Amino acid sequence: MPDRHWIRRRLHDPFLKKAHREDFRSRAAYKLQEIAEKYKLIQSHSKVLDLGCAPGSWCQVVRRCLGPKGLVIGVDLLPVEPIDGVTLLQGDLTDPAVQDRITSLCPGGFDVILSDMAPHTTGIHHADTERSAELVGLVLDLCARWLKPGGAMLAKVFEGAEYPALRQRARTLFRFAKTVTPEASLARSREVYLLGQGYHGPTSRATASQAHPQPGSPRPASPGAAPPEAEPAAGTRANPDGRLSSRSATGPDDGPPPPPAPPRPSPIAPLRMGKRKKA
Repeated sequence: MPDRHWIRRRLHDPFLKKAHREDFRSRAAYKLQEIAEKYKLIQSHSKVLDLGCAPGSWCQVVRRCLGPKGLVIGVDLLPVEPIDGVTLLQGDLTDPAVQDRITSLCPGGFDVILSDMAPHTTGIHHADTERSAELVGLVLDLCARWLKPGGAMLAKVFEGAEYPALRQRARTLFRFAKTVTPEASLARSREVYLLGQGYHGPTSRATASQAHPQPGSPRPASPGAAPPEAEPAAGTRANPDGRLSSRSATGPDDGPPPPPAPPRPSPIAPLRMGKRKKA
C-alpha cells in the first residue's frame, strides 16, 4: 500500500495535473515533449518506433507532432488501449517474430527510435542499473536494423556504473550523443535519457570526423592529391585524421624519439646517406 507521503506528492504533482487536463495518459508525456522540442527530434513526416510504450503517452505526443505522412508504431509486453493513428503491438522485443512484424510495418526504416523501457526494479541499485543498461544496449543493437542513416534515438536508463560505457558506445554510433534530464523527471529518480542524433553506425572515429569535421579542422584531401607542404609546428604532431595535436611528439605508443635534424647541407651538391647494414 502506498505511503501517505507518496500519495501527497502525487496529488500535488503539477505534471500529473497537467496530463489530466491535456488528456495524456501519464506525466511521462512531458519528458518526451520537452526533449523533442529542444532537439527538434520529431518532424511531421517522421517514422517513429516507440519501445516500451505502455500506457501510451509517448505515442500520444508523437502522434500530435505528425502529419498525414508520419507513422508511429508502439511496442510493449503489456496491452495498450488503442490510440487513433497509432499502430500498437504487444509482445517481447527480443522475439524474432515481433522484430519481423516491426520490419514489415516499416520496411524503409525509422527516423526516430524511442525507448521508455525499464526493468522490474528489485531495490538493489547495481542490479537495477545493470538490467536497465542491458535494455538500452538492446536498443542500440536494433538501431543497426531499423534506424535510418542520420536518424535519432532517445532511451531511458537508470544511471549507474554501467552508464559511462553505454554513453561511449552511443558516441561511436551517432554524430551527437549526450545525457538529458528533462524537467518532468522526479528529483529523486535515478533515470536519465541517452540521446543520439546523426546515426552513422559503428564507423571508426577517423571516418566519422572526416564525414562531420569540426569547425576549424582541415578538410581531408581528395584521392590522389599531393600531400600538404606545410610541416606541423614545433611541439605538435599530425593525427591520423589530419588534425594537429598539442601532445608531446613522443607519446607512449610513438616509439623512440626521432634523431636530431642534420645541419643544413650546402647548396652545391646534396648528398644522401644510406644506413650501413650490421655485420
